[in-house]
Amino acid sequence: MSRTISQEAQKYRPYWLADIDAKIAGGTSPVGPGGGAMSAHALSGIYHTGQLAESQATWAGTKAELAAHAANVDAHHAQVHGLISANHTASGLTAGYVVRASGATTFAFAQLQHGDLGSVTANQHHNQVHSVSGSDHTLTGSKWALVGATADNTLGLLTPSANPGAAEAILKTDAAGMLALTKLRTPTIDTASGDLTLQPANDLLLSPASNLVKLSAGKNFQSHNYASQITGMRITNDGQGDFRYIFVDEMHAKSFIADLEQALAGGQIISKSVAMLGATFTAPAAGATATLTVRDLPSAPDMSVFQSGDIVGLRSFSRAGGSLTIANCWGVVTAYADQSDGTQTWTFTRSSAPNAGAMSAGATVAVDALVLDYGTSGNGFHEVNAIDGMYGANSPYSQIVTWTT
Repeated sequence: MSRTISQEAQKYRPYWLADIDAKIAGGTSPVGPGGGAMSAHALSGIYHTGQLAESQATWAGTKAELAAHAANVDAHHAQVHGLISANHTASGLTAGYVVRASGATTFAFAQLQHGDLGSVTANQHHNQVHSVSGSDHTLTGSKWALVGATADNTLGLLTPSANPGAAEAILKTDAAGMLALTKLRTPTIDTASGDLTLQPANDLLLSPASNLVKLSAGKNFQSHNYASQITGMRITNDGQGDFRYIFVDEMHAKSFIADLEQALAGGQIISKSVAMLGATFTAPAAGATATLTVRDLPSAPDMSVFQSGDIVGLRSFSRAGGSLTIANCWGVVTAYADQSDGTQTWTFTRSSAPNAGAMSAGATVAVDALVLDYGTSGNGFHEVNAIDGMYGANSPYSQIVTWTT
């Protein structure tokens, strides 16, 4: 179906009716809002010019409707909605990127930079209190290196040393546990328990600025194997001395006591056997031999006073040259021979150093001096002493001694 519209009417056709004409020309019946009223109105050949009243355009939105829409921004599209993947689509994203301001009026999809953070305290961005462990940090450096100030206001690695020489250093022991220092100054050297051993490669030198080496009150200086009047030596804080051998150019004694083995000056030694020299004895050198002549026992004539292989000891007292020398001579007796004059001879083999005693080779021991028989290694003797130490400070005592080697 077609219909001709007058030229006059064509001049006032609204532009939107061109679509209706096209539909009519194609044989269709356009239907507009309002149940076909718009198309019917157009086909009637009645056209309007100017502004339509609201009552003439029931298909259009009214002013009241537009005002209501403007007052409710959510009427056309809700502003508040869920930001979830199901409601939106995206492509070309990079994990970790965000929409961030790239300028005063621009933004971009990029990584968030550390400088973008503002008004953030140290503990808000990164907790300052945390565990110091290898899993929390990394370090490039040699073993035992320390992180510290290598110079003023400078942080770096410090390398400890076991032998820094004359230089500043943080100290550590080497693989052998050694620490070498040029000088050590300390008010006290102490140990938590046990002994303190000083073992230099050479001598131990004591050189205090005062020129004095002092023993504290009640302290003694002695050798490790000291036993009163037997082995080693001791010097006490109050001036006592106990030595096995003393050599002096001069000696001034206010009181002098010579202890001669048997029941003299308050001391007595009871050993395996005892005899008296029957002839002057000349001490041989260490390891050498000499003839030892002793008297028979008064109650056992023509019987050996010693047993072959026993260790015997002789002691000499000499005041030659105005001095007093007390020395021992130790050795083994063998080859017993009885004599017709009430004496007997033995071959005396002097012990090797350092067990030979301090008596000089060639020194003599006078007739009637005592010779004590101490038996063999593992034997012993009984000693009673009332004069040990200054004014007998270490006595009286009775001791049983077992000796070896």
